[in-house]
Amino acid sequence: MSMHRILIVDDEVGILNILSDVAKLAGFSVKTAGDYKAFKEILLDFEPLIVMQDLNMPDAGIDDFLQLLKETAGSPQILLMSGVNSQALRTALNMGKKMGLKMIEPPLEKPFDIVHMEKILQDLALNIDT
Repeated sequence: MSMHRILIVDDEVGILNILSDVAKLAGFSVKTAGDYKAFKEILLDFEPLIVMQDLNMPDAGIDDFLQLLKETAGSPQILLMSGVNSQALRTALNMGKKMGLKMIEPPLEKPFDIVHMEKILQDLALNIDT
């Protein structure tokens, strides 16, 4: 299996580490970003096929992240995740769709089950449209 690139964006280091490990086991080449600045730098160099994006980041709003993704060549698929209420996730998902982004449904609510996350990432690896 070829190495699909995934960028995981979350301000919680523990979640980044867990998701990174699970994504590697699913066959992904992984980069992580803990803030918007790192996200911008990695996005342009790494050209991920999938971005797992936390909704609540301390240094920028979800609209900033989505706008940058819209302007980026390659238009990765986006999987939103958050510990806030499901309505906030749904609103952000609809915002991304209206911007013409490839939004993966359903978004993920934290806390999530690691086995379930592994299955999601394995399915994504198998179904990437490259």
